[in-house]
Amino acid sequence: MSLEAEFEEALHGTYNASKERGYIATYFLQMLEEHGGVETAKRLLAKSEAQAGLYKLCELDLLDQSIGCFK
Repeated sequence: MSLEAEFEEALHGTYNASKERGYIATYFLQMLEEHGGVETAKRLLAKSEAQAGLYKLCELDLLDQSIGCFK
């Protein structure tokens, strides 16, 4: 599996983990399906204002699964 495919799989894992805790990140999933993992990450990280989804991940104690934490 390519690194890009692993990254996209991890992003889907983040979506699933947040969904299990009651947060359905519809826009995030739509971006993943339309643009793939790398382009979704680029688009989200390029925005200067804080993302509502990032705050929600923090509230759900899932901040370690945010895009900024992938290595």
